[in-house]
Amino acid sequence: MIEADVMSLFYDRVGPNGIMAGGTFNGNPTSMTAAGAAVGEMREKKDTLYPRLNALSDKLASNVNSFCRSGNFAALLINAGSIFCMRLSGQTIKTSRDGADENPATVDAFHLHLMNAGVVMPGIRMSMLSAAHDDETVNTIELGIQSSLKALREDELI
Repeated sequence: MIEADVMSLFYDRVGPNGIMAGGTFNGNPTSMTAAGAAVGEMREKKDTLYPRLNALSDKLASNVNSFCRSGNFAALLINAGSIFCMRLSGQTIKTSRDGADENPATVDAFHLHLMNAGVVMPGIRMSMLSAAHDDETVNTIELGIQSSLKALREDELI
């Protein structure tokens, strides 16, 4: 049975091929129906959706990084497609291991300043733009990052 072979990967966490699949809504029929509908919508609109999201993310990264360079902030917004991550590091970021000089207290303060500016980024520091985001939202994120970096400087954290 192919289904049993595939599904065994999700439950057999022993060995290199096991996949951890835990979560609040995993397997919930309502969640799975909503996920299926969302994936169908994304497939249907892929020729316009993804280029738009990628362009928004590129614009955000370009504007934030220009601000960081011009203000001499040791920070970088890294993006790949619609996914982006803010790094508060003086190092050149080329791999996921770079940026080890980030101060956890500074990162926490940055996220608190962001929240005060109306922008919430997850604790994993990886953020994604979605179909619901538009130019105005990206501008809000950009301004929130800028004001948060200025606040960190005022707080003498960077």
